Amino acid sequence: MLEIITPAESTRLISIEAARAAIGLADGDASQDAALEALIDQASAAIVCFIGQPLARQTYRETLWSRAASDSLMLSRFPVASIVSVGIGGAAIDADGYRVDLATGIVHRRSPTRCGPFWPAGETVTVYAAGYELPDGLPADIQRAAILMLRQSHMAGGRDPLLRSEETNGVASFSYFAAGAAAVPLEAQALLSPYQIPAVA
Repeated sequence: MLEIITPAESTRLISIEAARAAIGLADGDASQDAALEALIDQASAAIVCFIGQPLARQTYRETLWSRAASDSLMLSRFPVASIVSVGIGGAAIDADGYRVDLATGIVHRRSPTRCGPFWPAGETVTVYAAGYELPDGLPADIQRAAILMLRQSHMAGGRDPLLRSEETNGVASFSYFAAGAAAVPLEAQALLSPYQIPAVA
């Protein structure tokens, strides 16, 4: 079970200043801010959907249940910024008793003998912060993908983003992209793929 204790203040992956610069507005020109904010929200939501997990930093309480002892726990959200607490059966574990791979969210028990202890069977509750401080803490390639999507949406104007081609030779003919393909352009997909969470069959 995963609970959000402290939600993110904002989920926007691009600042309004970066959005203005991306479409060539002069610094401080707020004339298109309302439209840009809508495009920022759309690009941010599409990227989060493509990657498969939230990107904004939040604090979580995650309860994991295991039927057998194991040498590691895998948290659902990462990268991990910090571990607030880890408890087994209601008893807190000292911070010296575990180590965490911040990038992957894997938590290992720490032992001076290198042969245990393990995470026991049963319930483990971890409180931790995960995600990026937005927008400045976002990896450059994710931010680049978001700006690319914003710029393309802005240039498209009122055109249907799902429309691939159109013919007007006597009889109208239209072809469309699938909705998922249009949401994240191929160039942006290439930038985001290293962060994508594999789908579980």
